[in-house]
Amino acid sequence: MCNRVRASFEFRETKVRWNLFNDLPGFKPSHNIGPDRGDILAVVRSEAGNEGRLMYWPLIPSFAKRDAAQIQHV
Repeated sequence: MCNRVRASFEFRETKVRWNLFNDLPGFKPSHNIGPDRGDILAVVRSEAGNEGRLMYWPLIPSFAKRDAAQIQHV
């Protein structure tokens, strides 16, 4: 149960608060999001304004062999 987060809010609340211009029908609120899920909401600034995107949050242990082709950092 390491590195878990909570996203118990509705997307419409985030859309109003951050003035997002897009919709994300794939976003679902959750009280227990682990590192292996790909549906974490991130707010990204772009030229068009603030944009909501779904982010994948991988858990990579420090002892893992790193392959540059598979790992992308934000």
